[in-house]
Amino acid sequence: MCAEEKNQKHQTNTKSERMKVINATKNAVKSQCLEKKGERRMLKNRKAADRRNAILEKNYVKGNTRERKA
Repeated sequence: MCAEEKNQKHQTNTKSERMKVINATKNAVKSQCLEKKGERRMLKNRKAADRRNAILEKNYVKGNTRERKA
């Protein structure tokens, strides 16, 4: 009986350790994906802002009295 109890304890310990490793890798992958998404969003926002500023500058040159944001 003692040997069986030890085996069960050992199995549960190794299982929990494996789950910790699996969860850690999942979290690492998620954080990498979120970083990439954040970078893409920043690039999109930057491009949109550049386009918007270019349009405002063109309108300002044409004589439109809209103010530019610096």
